[in-house]
Amino acid sequence: MKKKFLNCLLLLTVIFQFAKAQDTIPILKGSVNISIAKGTFDCDIILENIPRIKNYVIRLNSGMNILYFKSLDKNFLISYDKALNDTSSTHESIGYFFPDNTGKAKFLPHSLEMRYTGKYPIATDTVINYSRQDWKGNIAFNGYSVRTDGFQTCWYPVLYDVTKDVI
Repeated sequence: MKKKFLNCLLLLTVIFQFAKAQDTIPILKGSVNISIAKGTFDCDIILENIPRIKNYVIRLNSGMNILYFKSLDKNFLISYDKALNDTSSTHESIGYFFPDNTGKAKFLPHSLEMRYTGKYPIATDTVINYSRQDWKGNIAFNGYSVRTDGFQTCWYPVLYDVTKDVI
């Protein structure tokens, strides 16, 4: 029941984020396993109906470790780069993109699978574990819940159109 709720919540959140910004609404589906006890995210996500954007990044939390990005159009793994000159980043997330065959432009498939995982500390006592490095943009576990903040924490992939400055 919890897993279905989390999957529905994920889908609704992402649809709302994309519906505000783009004509074509991408569809996000897959599985997300969150362990409150271990402080982990294990994600196998599919992003379909991706709009044609030439200048984009796909934001993902900087604590997530990517296993792979795969184009589902022709079923092949995609090499990726990090957008090191991303002026809109607040460092909680990293912008990824897929260079095309020339290395001068970006490639974006119509359907994309991504598998990634992240592990975060569990602070059960906020007085003892107080940190000036904690703010709402961080993913935080406290032993009985997890705190995330949509676009800023990017625990799910966020497609960002750099030219139009919209998610």
